Amino acid sequence: MDLVEYHFSQITGNLYWDQETDTYEMFSGKGSPKHLNYLTFKELFKNMEGLKDPIILETGIASAGTMSTYLFNEYIKKYGGRFWSVDNDPELVAAHQGNMCPGTKLVHNDSVAFFKEWTYTSGIPRADVIYLDSYDLDFYNPEPSAKHGLAEYMSLKPAIKKDTLLLIDDTPMNPYWLDTRDHTYYDMLDYYGMFGIAFTKKTGGTAYCFDGSLSVLIALTQTIELNKLYNIRYNRMLIGDENKLMGVTYDTHQSLINQQSSMQDIMLTIDTFCAINEVKPDCIKVDVEGFEIITVDVVAQPSAPGAYPTPVYEHLMNAQGGYKAFQVAQEVQGDTQAQRYIAESLKNFISSLNKA
Repeated sequence: MDLVEYHFSQITGNLYWDQETDTYEMFSGKGSPKHLNYLTFKELFKNMEGLKDPIILETGIASAGTMSTYLFNEYIKKYGGRFWSVDNDPELVAAHQGNMCPGTKLVHNDSVAFFKEWTYTSGIPRADVIYLDSYDLDFYNPEPSAKHGLAEYMSLKPAIKKDTLLLIDDTPMNPYWLDTRDHTYYDMLDYYGMFGIAFTKKTGGTAYCFDGSLSVLIALTQTIELNKLYNIRYNRMLIGDENKLMGVTYDTHQSLINQQSSMQDIMLTIDTFCAINEVKPDCIKVDVEGFEIITVDVVAQPSAPGAYPTPVYEHLMNAQGGYKAFQVAQEVQGDTQAQRYIAESLKNFISSLNKA
């Protein structure tokens, strides 16, 4: 077993790799569990064959996840060459330096500052392999990662030659998209809560999704393309009680927290959107962090003929004992049997829409 195969056989896989089709599945359980970056490193080490005493540079000591620092170290130990890995965490450097071979050097420093100096003072004219992995991508705030990656690249540019192998790891901090291939509608509804995807796969209908977040747009676009769910229509806009441009800002989890900001988002009522697009909704699912009453109430005039959604949330609050109903709903969170009952009721509801 070669280095890559052995290395990744020791790492917990977060995807399933189907050897026959050479493709990944995220949740199907078909094939062998492999780490997200398995195929990337397999291709990298294939291209490294024949390198003599290679110079390998890495930003970000990887002692978890891919554990690339240990993989490169094993390569140097077996085939020769030199390997530098730079990290701004002194504890990581101290914890792992003793596990490295003589040809590997772990450095505590800022990666940009270190490699700016290294390219001019090391006396080494080139790098054979460069792996940039010191700043994971955050879809909610992608700019810092992008700027840092560019700065690292520029600091290493003098060492990059025509046949240098350059990898930039933009694996996100969290997976914001889902691979739903080979999953049933019920699987997704039960385990992933992906109402829009489950609805379109079960009914064959069209789902119009609304959110003001760019990160959600990126995630949903990935999901749509990965699963070829082209009957999902994403709209980067807000739904509210009037039609206007509204200044907003978002916290790190992309929740609306301030209506007074220089950032302008479009807000439309559901009525207006339906009238513009000539659609008649059969089902409206609302999850807007406490603004549900406003969102449902805006359907005051049925500009989409026959669109009279029942404002269940407001009805419960105004009905006698309505608050008690919400207390019961909260208590259900710890009752698995009640949860199964509610899930089954929701399945039956959406199934009835399919038959209508």
